[in-house]
Amino acid sequence: MRDTPRQREHTARVVRCVECGCSSGLRWRGWGAYRYEDAETTDPPVIVFYCPSCAENEFGHSRRV
Repeated sequence: MRDTPRQREHTARVVRCVECGCSSGLRWRGWGAYRYEDAETTDPPVIVFYCPSCAENEFGHSRRV
């Protein structure tokens, strides 16, 4: 069953941090999306999300605004 335009308009979009599993909430403030490609498999690249704290730990920076 497909969503109607009205349902898509009101669907909450939240994501979970790939490292710690916390939820982004509705505003995503400071969150980052990164393309991840595992060189050891033939799986296609995926998009992963990092919360501000985990982005800073993983990459040495955060996207805090």
